[in-house]
This record gives sequence, structure tokens and C-alpha cells, in this order.
Amino acid sequence: MVSRPIVMAWLFTFCGVFLELPLSQLLYQPGSPPASIAIEDNLSNYHFGVGMAQSVLAVAFALALVGAVLGGYRLLAPAGWRRIGGTVRG
Repeated sequence: MVSRPIVMAWLFTFCGVFLELPLSQLLYQPGSPPASIAIEDNLSNYHFGVGMAQSVLAVAFALALVGAVLGGYRLLAPAGWRRIGGTVRG
């Protein structure tokens, strides 16, 4: 009964944390910066073209992942689960 809210909560959390700069500054291994650190470094060093390209690719990746998860849910979840929280026609 709670499958749709769990999927949506996970997607919301992923999208909120994926490019969050303070969290990624604390948790990354030296020598392998996450996307948000690399973007911030390029933008702060006046490499605007590279930084903006990285930003666009990171957002495109996040949107593709959200689409893949929602599409997978639509294909793999039983019909009863997909109807939970939907509108009633009649």
C-alpha cells in the first residue's frame, strides 16, 4: 500500500542530495570528487563552459534516472499498486 510513496520519497531524496554541495564536500574520497565538487571547482576557476556543461549533464542524468525509476515502477508494479493514490474516474 505504500509502494508509490516510498518510490517518490526515494526520488525526492536522490534529487535533493545528488548535487548538494555541503554534503558531498564532507563525504568524497580524495582524488575522486563528485559531480557537485567538480562543477563548483570549474565555475570558481572561471572555466564557465566546462562547469555549465557538467551542470547540464548532471541534471540530464538526474532526470534520466527519475524517468527510468518511474518507468520501471509503471512496468513492474502490480496494477493494484499503481492505482493507489490515483484519481477515481466515474
